[in-house]
Amino acid sequence: MKRIAFLLIALGASLAARAERPEWIWPQEHYPFALVTEPAAQAGAYMYAGTSLPYDGGYSFTAPPDSLETLFVSHVGRHGARFLSTSEYTSRLLSYLSRQGSLTPIGRNVEWLCHRLDSLTAGRWGALDSLGRDELDSIGARLAARAPRLFSPGDSLTARASWVPRCVASMDAMTHAMVWRNPDTELSQGSGHRYDSLLRFFDTDPAYLAFRRAGEWKEVWLGYCDTVCPEEPVMRLSYAPSPLTAAQRRSLARDLYKVVSGARCIILTTDWRPFFTEEEFGALWQCENLKHYLTYSASGLSLVPMQMAEPLLRDIEKGLRRAAAPGYSGPKAELRFGHAETLMPLLALLDLPGCRYVTRDWNSLMPRWQDSDIVPMGANLQIWLLRSPRSGRMYLYYYHNESLVKRVEYNPAQDILDAPPMR
Repeated sequence: MKRIAFLLIALGASLAARAERPEWIWPQEHYPFALVTEPAAQAGAYMYAGTSLPYDGGYSFTAPPDSLETLFVSHVGRHGARFLSTSEYTSRLLSYLSRQGSLTPIGRNVEWLCHRLDSLTAGRWGALDSLGRDELDSIGARLAARAPRLFSPGDSLTARASWVPRCVASMDAMTHAMVWRNPDTELSQGSGHRYDSLLRFFDTDPAYLAFRRAGEWKEVWLGYCDTVCPEEPVMRLSYAPSPLTAAQRRSLARDLYKVVSGARCIILTTDWRPFFTEEEFGALWQCENLKHYLTYSASGLSLVPMQMAEPLLRDIEKGLRRAAAPGYSGPKAELRFGHAETLMPLLALLDLPGCRYVTRDWNSLMPRWQDSDIVPMGANLQIWLLRSPRSGRMYLYYYHNESLVKRVEYNPAQDILDAPPMR
């Protein structure tokens, strides 16, 4: 269950806020000028931030029984919270607002937020922010604490990251936390384009690139948006009638969604309610959720997005087999750092709970496939290799965002996808 502190503000409406921020402080002179009128805004709508949701895992960890010894851990993680990856969303919104003349109070909210984000993010588009570093530091510290006997003096740890700087910075934060607790550990790190086939296969896999170019997914997605995406968030920004077409208003509403949802990783006190009704926020998230589903998971449209993670899965499997061999003296943990687009296909390929749902009924995704649960900022998969000293049997424990989701018996001679459930 998400550990979110709910605090009362503004006429008794509730709002999701981080527990470490005991008070909600509105900027006194600017934002918000107004809240969107809605009878009963629900604080639980924080989940509609989707893949921009800050990481909140680690609280439901189930430790392996003491009767099993931990031999090895394979970790694949998404980078932590970051600044907005591009200025194109704020630029389009500000350009529109500048042409509209007299803005409503809600339009002034948008203007203030865009300028604030541009100011905070200038020169750091896409960079890991302080929240992201804290997320990865905490994940590393918890892993080191949960497997205290994994590392002995002289043991080693390897880490590999995508060439993207926020992934490198995430690797640095997590490995620092682990080495801090185990300073005698030998650490080997690497990053760069040489790992693209493992961590950025969405840029290199020929079948996937052909799928993207074919564009059927986009036709499906835009058709869905035409029926679901609201125009009202744009129409209420100015007192003047909107000169945009309906399709342009829907597109700009999605830009506003990207700005508001992404702002929570930068300005922790960002609230969605000055911009959307809950129904609008949810509908915009559903559009984004479907786009991620169609392009990075197994769907009724194609399995290609899932299958492109096969090289990464085989690399993970190779590490597990080495670690299970008698006399193994290699790294006690292998860490890999990529993107949401790295994890979504991998988690679907492994068929972990909530991560694979094949359908052509796009309206049925909620609640069966939710990007906010699957790949929030800092999302991760950990596979623990365990052995019983008494029987010699080995097992794999799968942790998704540090929650135990699967346990299987492990035979290194078999494909891990065929491993039977643990008895």
